[in-house]
Amino acid sequence: MKGASTDELKRAIAAVFLGEGLEKMSEEQMLSAISMKRRWFTPEKASVFIENGKKAGLIVKKGRNLLPSFRYKEIEIPFGYYPPESVLEYVGEDIMERIRSEWKLSEDEINSALSMEYNLEDEAKILLWGAQNGKDYYTMVSDVEEQLIKKYKKS
Repeated sequence: MKGASTDELKRAIAAVFLGEGLEKMSEEQMLSAISMKRRWFTPEKASVFIENGKKAGLIVKKGRNLLPSFRYKEIEIPFGYYPPESVLEYVGEDIMERIRSEWKLSEDEINSALSMEYNLEDEAKILLWGAQNGKDYYTMVSDVEEQLIKKYKKS
């Protein structure tokens, strides 16, 4: 997968909000927090970081403010955290590809999951199949939920 994982992007966004002690901030405040206070990235790269967060649906704009769309206070931030450069390359990820890769599923297993006789989206079917087959599906639930919400918001 190219770019950062959703978890790494979430961690970096959470670190900014937690570090500032704010639940929302203007784009200018966030740029300043990333580039000047933390010195993670140049202002230009900080803008890319913010845009990637928006594209991924992890940062939402409400009026003039930006706020995380997830429970950022629950994210553990290691002391001295510095985000990897890959958060600047984030182009989104297909949750089905991530599940396929992390669970090391064969085509037969994928087909078995997707042929289940339930009126569910494919992403939900594969989670259900994972639950029935002893896979660690808990780590995928929030990402599947986010992807489905984004999918249906566009409709």
